[in-house]
Amino acid sequence: MKHLATFVLPLFLIFSSCSEVFEYSPYDTDVKSLGLNLISAAKISQKPQSETDTLKIVVFSDTHENYDDLSDAIVSINALPDIDFALCLGDVTVFGYVHEFQWYIDVIEELRYPLLTIIGNHDYLANGFTVYKRLFGDPNMSVITGKYKFVLFDDVIWENNNRSPRYEWLRDELSDDSYHNIVAAHIPPFTGEIGDLHRMVYNQIVDSSSVIMAMYGQFHFYNLAPFNGIRNTLNVASIDKREYCLIELINDTAIVKRINF
Repeated sequence: MKHLATFVLPLFLIFSSCSEVFEYSPYDTDVKSLGLNLISAAKISQKPQSETDTLKIVVFSDTHENYDDLSDAIVSINALPDIDFALCLGDVTVFGYVHEFQWYIDVIEELRYPLLTIIGNHDYLANGFTVYKRLFGDPNMSVITGKYKFVLFDDVIWENNNRSPRYEWLRDELSDDSYHNIVAAHIPPFTGEIGDLHRMVYNQIVDSSSVIMAMYGQFHFYNLAPFNGIRNTLNVASIDKREYCLIELINDTAIVKRINF
């Protein structure tokens, strides 16, 4: 018995000391419901509609596992004055694992401005969709601040078992022309992941008659060009490119600056 105890004790110490190293399951969804986007939306919406039609926001995307780059970006953004809020255009994970979401949250907690986080296709992997909803809320949501309406749209198709995005919801959100509407989603409508039928439906809903600006991630590089009649169609580079976008909105005009950090 003495020899058995000598053998078991070291094993117990080894496994107890390493318990936090092991990822017990890639399909773990054991996280608290935080509603981070709802909390930020409440802060963002405090600006009365009657105020001047100006807004300054920061947009970044595709942070994945680049936590050091994201941390440096947060420091840079915090140094900017008079930012209304920040927006992440998705893919905050690689595999949709709980610990990846948590590492992202640990970094963004240092941001002094409200932040909205869109869901990306990588964030759907494993049980990432369930984790995202618990941490951030419904991936389809709109936020009104001043005379601007930001419509955050979940347009992931492939990783969502080829289900159609909520186009009727999107159409209804953009039907009110009393706001300057801005659409933000992860996947650009001109990518191969959006088939011809989906592209046609999306483009009929999101055009220059209802939207003054559209912004996307996924491609990992910066591009600003007209698309489907929308003069300001923005692709934001991934955070490992060491840049984000500062957008100043003045009435229906958008001034986009690339900020290197």
